[in-house]
Amino acid sequence: MLIPVGVLWTYMEPVLLAIKEPPRLCKDVQDILRILLFGAPGYIAFESLKKYLQCQGIMKAATWVLIVISPINFALNIFLVHYTSLGMLGCPVALSITYWCAFFLLIAVTSMSSMHKQNATWGGFQPRAVFNFESCLEFLKLAIPGILMVGTEWAAFEIVALAAGRLGELSLAAQSVIMTTDQIISTLPFGFGVVASNRIGNLIGAQSAIGARNAAHAIALISVVVGFAVMIVMLAARNVREQ
Repeated sequence: MLIPVGVLWTYMEPVLLAIKEPPRLCKDVQDILRILLFGAPGYIAFESLKKYLQCQGIMKAATWVLIVISPINFALNIFLVHYTSLGMLGCPVALSITYWCAFFLLIAVTSMSSMHKQNATWGGFQPRAVFNFESCLEFLKLAIPGILMVGTEWAAFEIVALAAGRLGELSLAAQSVIMTTDQIISTLPFGFGVVASNRIGNLIGAQSAIGARNAAHAIALISVVVGFAVMIVMLAARNVREQ
């Protein structure tokens, strides 16, 4: 899947020009995506390793890695954007470096995990299994519903962003603020959703129906409380965001 996405990112400028986006914006977007393409494999590898560990009940490893990596990413962004000639392109460079650092650090944490050693789930790198057609087909059957679910959700927001680009720089800037705010806020329900799916899935696998029911009720209650808290903060800060 990375190959067609990589081709699209590499030649994004003519695609954006075809839908009447501003030429300068099209060029900048293509430059950013070409740099992010180098970090994409690191991101994919990190997410795959994270899920591999979560399936074994090792939930905190990726969290600790991200806690360590986040300030590094923050420092890299400031340094590359403001103190080098990269300017705006410093952001994708910093992000690509961060993805690879997160992946390698998670490998180190995995190698030192006593629970991972006890589980003995790693049988070594097996190219034959990786390139097995039946295995890949089975994986795609499981992955496609998730791709469609997440893809359609993101498409609903990104279509609005593309439309805003045609309205001028001021409208695009306002839309960027809205999208950034949305992405920050969406991390809360997304995080709860990941926790709920993993926890409930593990409890169902352990044949604990009561535990799965209690976990589902708990996450539903937490979601309502967090939703009200976010609504109050957004309403209280609406004038601040306008300024």
